Amino acid sequence: MENHSVGRPKVNIEEYFANIKEFLYLGYSLHKACQLGLVPYRTVKHYYDTDEDFSKKIDRERNRINAKARLNLVKKIEEGNIKISLEWLKHTENDEFTMKQNEFNFDKRNWDEL
Repeated sequence: MENHSVGRPKVNIEEYFANIKEFLYLGYSLHKACQLGLVPYRTVKHYYDTDEDFSKKIDRERNRINAKARLNLVKKIEEGNIKISLEWLKHTENDEFTMKQNEFNFDKRNWDEL
């Protein structure tokens, strides 16, 4: 008996994910990761838009490198790196840090010497 299936072939979304995972970790957009991983973007995008578990998996992978970068920064701050500490404050406590910087009349040239 012959099997004459009609319609589109079954998608192995986990295989697609495996092909794009590395590129997502490197910070590429979903579209670019699909291009580099040689998987159809529209199919992956459809699953991303309709499957909450799959979209969380994609988002987690895309954010993994940011978490690693944050961990590296925190390690440097804990080691006493003043420049990185200042940059961290500028980005996380911008309003308060800017106000304090003006209050104490810090000159950027002084910070560059640290």
